[in-house]
Amino acid sequence: MLISDKHRENYKQYYKNLDGIDERPSRWQPYIEDLVALMRCKTLLDYGCGGYPRLEKHMDLAVTSYDPALPGYDYLPMNQFDMVVCIDVLEHVEPETLDKVIEYLKGRTKKMLLVSVSTSESTKLLPDGSPWHCNVQPRAYWDELIPGAVNGDNSDGRDEVTYLWAP
Repeated sequence: MLISDKHRENYKQYYKNLDGIDERPSRWQPYIEDLVALMRCKTLLDYGCGGYPRLEKHMDLAVTSYDPALPGYDYLPMNQFDMVVCIDVLEHVEPETLDKVIEYLKGRTKKMLLVSVSTSESTKLLPDGSPWHCNVQPRAYWDELIPGAVNGDNSDGRDEVTYLWAP
């Protein structure tokens, strides 16, 4: 199990309660497009696409979007993809399922896995009052969790770390 029923329902309610969904392209899209071109990727999994499948809607590529709490995008793909992206997701994953999520991501990756994870608390809360970021960890924790990944520093000053991993 990659997410508990309670956590899934909390996020479904969170998405339902949003005033509006930001439909702009992801700030990550130019970087992802460069990696797609470099690695000659034809398929991409956007794991944890959030309230709107931005990459699927704005990229000229076969993108499969997945989010366990987004109706229509809540079917967990079991095939492999040239590239898997997991942007601002792992800090939302319950600690007890995190190892399984990482294993799933690596198992779906043919060429490249891109992960970006926040290392800071969020002021947002889920409908039940629990923290929106339920798995905030320091950079060293993520470094050990994704061994062999190339770790990049972010130049825009965000409290996040970014990893590239290849099988």
